[in-house]
Amino acid sequence: MYDGPLPDDFLDRPAPDPAAFGFSAEDDGSRDDALLGRNMTMPAYHPDGEALRASGVRVVPAVGAASGAAMPRRAGEALAALLGVEAVEFPGDHGGFAANEWSPQNDPAAFAARLREVLDGD
Repeated sequence: MYDGPLPDDFLDRPAPDPAAFGFSAEDDGSRDDALLGRNMTMPAYHPDGEALRASGVRVVPAVGAASGAAMPRRAGEALAALLGVEAVEFPGDHGGFAANEWSPQNDPAAFAARLREVLDGD
């Protein structure tokens, strides 16, 4: 995850060392699935804030406490700003609901407790 807005030349830069992400040195960086292979070049999506506010549905933009300034956090904060609400912070990174080999520090129980707190809040 890149911490902060991506520079204009981001996709032109050399690929990072696969070992930094736990992959073998032979990993060529190719990704054939939609999530890993195409998420850096997908077209921008701009939600209709007026329609979301007018829907009557409670929208709770959430961000991970350990997400730094990475893209998932910035997206949650941008949605909150669009809706005129505060983003709600959850424990862990942007996948704080699951602890796994990439995010072993996540605490799903703490995430669940925070989710219950947020959902019971209104």
